[in-house]
Amino acid sequence: MRASSRQALEKGKEVIAGQTGVAAETCYAWADDLFVLSDLVQGSSRIALALTDPARSHEDRSGLLTALAENLSDIAREAVIAALATAHSSQELPTVIERLGEYAVRYGAQAEGKTIEIADEVFSLEQFVRANQQVRSALSDRNRDPKYRVRLLQELIGGQLSRPAATLAARAVKAVSRDSKIEGSVSLTGTLRHIRRDLAAAGDALVATVQVAMPLEPAQAERLRDILSQRYQKNIHLQVSVDPSVVGGMKVRVGSQVFDGSVATIIQETKQKLAG
Repeated sequence: MRASSRQALEKGKEVIAGQTGVAAETCYAWADDLFVLSDLVQGSSRIALALTDPARSHEDRSGLLTALAENLSDIAREAVIAALATAHSSQELPTVIERLGEYAVRYGAQAEGKTIEIADEVFSLEQFVRANQQVRSALSDRNRDPKYRVRLLQELIGGQLSRPAATLAARAVKAVSRDSKIEGSVSLTGTLRHIRRDLAAAGDALVATVQVAMPLEPAQAERLRDILSQRYQKNIHLQVSVDPSVVGGMKVRVGSQVFDGSVATIIQETKQKLAG
C-alpha cells in the first residue's frame, strides 16, 4: 500500500485500540461490520472514489459514509472515518477497511487471550487445504461465486472453528476472487499464512512453521524453540506439520527465511555440486 493508505490504516487501528475493557464478541461484531463495508466498497468503484475524493472535505466524506452505512456500529464507523482523513487511493480503500476488520478480530482475540489458539486453528485449516488438492481447487476457483465458495468452506469445517477463526477463513476464501480488490490476496494458502502470522504477532510471538517426517518429541520441540528464540530474540511459537516427503531432518520457515535440513535436500544439493 501507499504511505497514505498505510497511515490511514494506522489511524483506524488507533480508534479500535483506544477501546479498553471491551468484550471479545464486541470486537468481532465490529469486524463483521467492517467486512460488510469492505464488500460494499469493493462492489462499487463510484463509492470508493467518492469516499476518497480530495475535492470533498473530510466532513463531507464522513457524512457520505454515515449515509451509506447506517447500520455500522459506532466504533467501526469512527475507525473508518479516522482512516478517511488520509485515505487518498480509491483502489486501496477496500484493503484498508479489510485490514481494519482483521485488526478488530485480532483485538478481540487479544481480549480473550486466544491469539495463539486462533492462529493454530488457521494453521490447521491451511494444512488441510494444502493436503487436499480438490478442496484447494474448489475453494480457490476464481470462476465460482465467492459466496458459493464461502458456503462450501462452511460445509467443510462445520462448527470445528471458533467464530474469529471461521470469520478470517471466510474472508481469505472470499479475497481469492477474480473481482477482488484486496491487496496481496494471491492464493488462499498464502492469505491464511499471513493471517496466522499476524495473529501470533498480536500474541507477542513469532511463528516458526516446521515440517518433519515424524512428530517432534516435546524435548525436541523445546530445544528448537530455544534455538530460534535466541536467534530472533523473540518468543517463538512452533506450528508443526508432519510431511512424509521430508526424509530425515526438518524444514523450518520463519517469516521469509527457510532453513532446510532435510536429508532429501542435502542429497539433491550434493548431486548438484557434483554435477557442477
